Amino acid sequence: MIADYQKMMQELDKSGNSAAVIAAGEQFITAVPDDILTISLLATAYQKTKNNAKFVVYGEKVFEASPNGNIAYYLAKAYLEMKNDAK
Repeated sequence: MIADYQKMMQELDKSGNSAAVIAAGEQFITAVPDDILTISLLATAYQKTKNNAKFVVYGEKVFEASPNGNIAYYLAKAYLEMKNDAK
């Protein structure tokens, strides 16, 4: 079941349907809060829809699980756009 869900989410992401990724991901994450694939897909979808507040919530979790310069850059950019210089 989870494999089917993950496949569906990846297909939604590839199709560029960020709204559907967000809708399905937010429902799923309440049941499986540590699913890093869903967290990552939500971060990407929120970034694409320019929802910096939600992007930061999920982006920080992605960075915590797997720190890398790419996500750090986009998190820093989001903090600046939100005028959150303390981060």
